[in-house]
Amino acid sequence: MGLATAALTMTACSSNSFKVKGVAEGFDEGDTLLVMNDSPVPLDTIIIKDGKFEWAGEVDSVFVCSVISTNKMASAMFFREPGTINLLLSATGKSEVSGTKANDALQELNNVQLQFQQKAESLVSKLYADTLEEAQKKDIYSQYEALQKEMGQSFADMAKKNTDNELGYFLLTQLAYSDVFTKDDLNATIAKLPAEYQQRQAIKDIQKMLEASFSTEEGDRIKDFKMQSPEGNEVNIMDFVKANKITVLDFWASWCQPCREEMPVMKQILADNQVKGFGIVGISLDDNMEAWTACIQELELSWPQMSDLQGGMSTVARSFGVQAIPFTAVVDQNGKILRKGLRGEELAQFVAEQLK
Repeated sequence: MGLATAALTMTACSSNSFKVKGVAEGFDEGDTLLVMNDSPVPLDTIIIKDGKFEWAGEVDSVFVCSVISTNKMASAMFFREPGTINLLLSATGKSEVSGTKANDALQELNNVQLQFQQKAESLVSKLYADTLEEAQKKDIYSQYEALQKEMGQSFADMAKKNTDNELGYFLLTQLAYSDVFTKDDLNATIAKLPAEYQQRQAIKDIQKMLEASFSTEEGDRIKDFKMQSPEGNEVNIMDFVKANKITVLDFWASWCQPCREEMPVMKQILADNQVKGFGIVGISLDDNMEAWTACIQELELSWPQMSDLQGGMSTVARSFGVQAIPFTAVVDQNGKILRKGLRGEELAQFVAEQLK
């Protein structure tokens, strides 16, 4: 799970000066660096001199920024906030940041993320072994998924640890819509933020999402939520769920290639179990009606489909903690969640066991 590098603009109480003191390793004298945030237009252009660079000014807001070298394909992320920010930009891809509270915390996060990245790369490299058997591949995939969850939890812990500075706010807004926080945990973490942070629109949006969301832990009963059908009608999830003994809620999208590749498996599970009381309901994370409906026809999906056309901002998807698709939740006739996150053969086996 990688962190978004797009900048978040955050209101500060007053203007203060900042200075970025940079060291550039592996660059040529006079090389140009761009300072970017979330705009396609650079905030500034700075020149490397004697292996160093500087950027200074007054801040009336706090940005997550990046210093970028387009010719060396290197970048370094930092918080533009009051104080002196020490930045190392290396042509080898290494970057370090320190000097202010949020930037010191950001470097700690970078170190943690690097450790997980190295572990992930080690696992992925094992998949290329010629003698690898299918069972070994599944084991590696399981280890990788466990590593992703461990990484997400580590980031959540860092958000809780840094609620008094901008890194905590940044991580919280990045992770709030994932499954690394429970609803109660997220509310508790928000409550620890400074009052000024809690007034920001991003936090208000998260609180609004929490009010509209519902619990989807295994053993919970799902809310009878409503969405739109491909025909443009409002449909209720429980109308579909009550019609089956077991139903798989399949979160997918037309733009998701892994979702498309999974559809033959879903069709086979339906064919093997439909007469026993099994059904599927597709819940799309599309935001384009035409793309969604065209894909349903293209893939010849025969089971009910629904969407709020809100893409990844869907309250239902947020409630289920959907971080990546395809994603499934298996529910019984009363809407009780039996299992979440199963795919492929594991999903087929679980469904078969439930319908014995």
